[in-house]
Amino acid sequence: MSLVIGDISKTYPNGVHALQNIQLEIPPGMFGLLGPNGAGKSSLMRTIATLQDADTGTISFHGLDIQKDKTGLRRQLGYLPQEFDVYPKTSAEDLLDYLAELKGVSDRKARKELVDHLLAVTNLTSMRKKAVATYSGGMKQRFGIAQALIGQPKLIIVDEPTAGLDPEERVRFHNLLADIKEDVTVILSTHIVSDVSDLCQNFAIINHGKVLVRATPKEAIERIRGKVWEKRIERNLSNNLPADQIISMHLSMGDQVVRLFGEDLAFLGAEPVLPTLEDFYFITIKGLKV
Repeated sequence: MSLVIGDISKTYPNGVHALQNIQLEIPPGMFGLLGPNGAGKSSLMRTIATLQDADTGTISFHGLDIQKDKTGLRRQLGYLPQEFDVYPKTSAEDLLDYLAELKGVSDRKARKELVDHLLAVTNLTSMRKKAVATYSGGMKQRFGIAQALIGQPKLIIVDEPTAGLDPEERVRFHNLLADIKEDVTVILSTHIVSDVSDLCQNFAIINHGKVLVRATPKEAIERIRGKVWEKRIERNLSNNLPADQIISMHLSMGDQVVRLFGEDLAFLGAEPVLPTLEDFYFITIKGLKV
């Protein structure tokens, strides 16, 4: 069974068209929702999580109409928003115990076993007595996943979970997400392409409130194979390259490295290179024709 999003639209009171006729079918497993900041990702995540109502359209999960039965969805939902607040003086152990009780784990012994397990899998056992408000960014994100896993949810939503994390914490967080059972639907909303290429079997790109493409990472890379080129230019020199074919630019060892998209760009002094999911992302966002 899948999460089925049918023609969802949302316009805020200030006139911003946050979501425009979104249609997606998201199967069990890791699903990436890629897009720049302001693309509509968080608006879609909040709508799926029943934190706001859509203006039009339907969303169903395992046959459940979540707009008609929000409580039914919330029983199956684990949610890690982009930013979340915690009680400033409450320890991780006490806060997880409290949240577990709110989610219906009424037996004290069962709650203790659950809290111990969640602290262990998120590598927070040694910090269980510390106030969550004192945690580092990466530790807070691990705690966020711990609370999202309470109640064995069938749908987990994580919104920009690795933004601001150092490389070691990102790897640890990736491993946490990768260990979630395959029959659970996990939506990873992010602007970091490597999160999706590392973790997700399927993904979609969203921008300006619209879904631009849906594919697997392998399919996406195959679609641009043989069409990605690279040229290295001294930093202070003009590149004189066609702007409508530039995918991205970055600095490397003091030079400017330009990646381009096209059938045969050897005449520009560019060399063919292996495509990446990041290339496909930029090509899609810029509206270049694949």
